Amino acid sequence: MINKLPAWSQPTVKQYVETGQFKDHKPVPMEPSEAAEGRELLLGMIDAYVAQDNTSVDSNPAKGVIETQEDFFGSVRAEYQNENDVKEGFATVAGRESVVYIRNTEKALDVLVVSNEQGADDGVFHFSHSDPNGSFTTMNFDQMMIAR
Repeated sequence: MINKLPAWSQPTVKQYVETGQFKDHKPVPMEPSEAAEGRELLLGMIDAYVAQDNTSVDSNPAKGVIETQEDFFGSVRAEYQNENDVKEGFATVAGRESVVYIRNTEKALDVLVVSNEQGADDGVFHFSHSDPNGSFTTMNFDQMMIAR
């Protein structure tokens, strides 16, 4: 899936997936209640997005492309796949050099906001599924809601 991302975003995403390091950002632990709330919110948003593609005529519900017109963002294109117990996907907004990459494994849900725009915020949200104290972020939750 990473090789389908815009070329400028691939090194950052690949580095994070392989090492857990996002650029030079320092991880800040999340409170367990904040992490649980963010995790549940994001999982619900992901399910809602995937449901837009998984209609009764879908030949492969484990993969898909979703193109929507959002009130706030305009034209949004998302791709996802669910293979080998790894759910991952990304979304891009027309006319912007920003990508949201999401990877949900048995261990954690990771949301990366990668931007190539001058002055734009980017970072990562890591939600541990098993360790209530193992979640962290390099952005604040309000930034994530703006980025979505």
